[in-house]
Amino acid sequence: MLTNPHSPSPRIETPFDDDIKARRLVEAVSRQALEVLNGYRPITSLSKVLVPQEQENFAKRVSCVNAYRHTAGIKVAPRVSVGGVHICQVSDSVIEANSVVRDSLRPRFVCMRWEKKRSGWKITTLELG
Repeated sequence: MLTNPHSPSPRIETPFDDDIKARRLVEAVSRQALEVLNGYRPITSLSKVLVPQEQENFAKRVSCVNAYRHTAGIKVAPRVSVGGVHICQVSDSVIEANSVVRDSLRPRFVCMRWEKKRSGWKITTLELG
């Protein structure tokens, strides 16, 4: 079968095409990020979605937070809840999302910037407030 070389390439479905899938993805990453920060999950659990530089930055933050908590004797329960997810499409290749996550200490705000790379959608910025 011959194909027209000038025909548009077939559209590839992304997790952000469907609001429900996008929301679930942001909730899952937010939950995992807080679990990593609280020491209940390894940093490598986010390696599929974080660009290497951001994984390195996040690992440094986790190390600092865990050192402080160990020194201060602060314990955090493993239960995490996620709510208030908002997603904004900045362009065809950039999505920004945020959510509110709660652990046993306090609520936090999670912000992430997703960019379309050759290897798929990756988080280039991840901030936990």
